[in-house]
Amino acid sequence: MSPAAQQVKQLLADIEAVAEEILADKEQVIDLDKKRQKNREALRALQKMEDVKGRPWICIGNMFMKMPKDHTRELLEKEQATLETEIQNLRKKMKRNVQ
Repeated sequence: MSPAAQQVKQLLADIEAVAEEILADKEQVIDLDKKRQKNREALRALQKMEDVKGRPWICIGNMFMKMPKDHTRELLEKEQATLETEIQNLRKKMKRNVQ
């Protein structure tokens, strides 16, 4: 195989690897966005709770727990901030890969 053909083959392989990485990142952004929306819904449901001292059920991993409303809200807000940071980082990474 000629050197020019070898270079073209290598270039196409590199482009395909970057494209696969971009698609994987895009899927991850979609999954994280779904989690972010669920957290937003949970935060809104907590705001609507009438009983101020109530202890809502919360699912952590594969376990359900009853926690104080304020603590639950804090956990959800921290997770929301973490998810937003991860999504922003992935979008920046995708932008760099596209260029």
